[in-house]
Amino acid sequence: MRKEVQTQIGDIREDLWYQLTEQVIGLHGEARLLEALEVWCREEMHYPRYGFDLHKEALELYSHRIFDSEG
Repeated sequence: MRKEVQTQIGDIREDLWYQLTEQVIGLHGEARLLEALEVWCREEMHYPRYGFDLHKEALELYSHRIFDSEG
């Protein structure tokens, strides 16, 4: 089963979306931010998430950029 992520520029395969998000993080020098999001996910989620699922969750939070909001 193929999964896709809906974006403003159209649907993108999920695996490609994760790769592109990681490239954006690298281009902006925000690897430490991604690591901090992974720590936050591990500590604040109400259920344990380990390995790649934790990484995916952090990538999704990164893409929403909610940490940039003053609220």
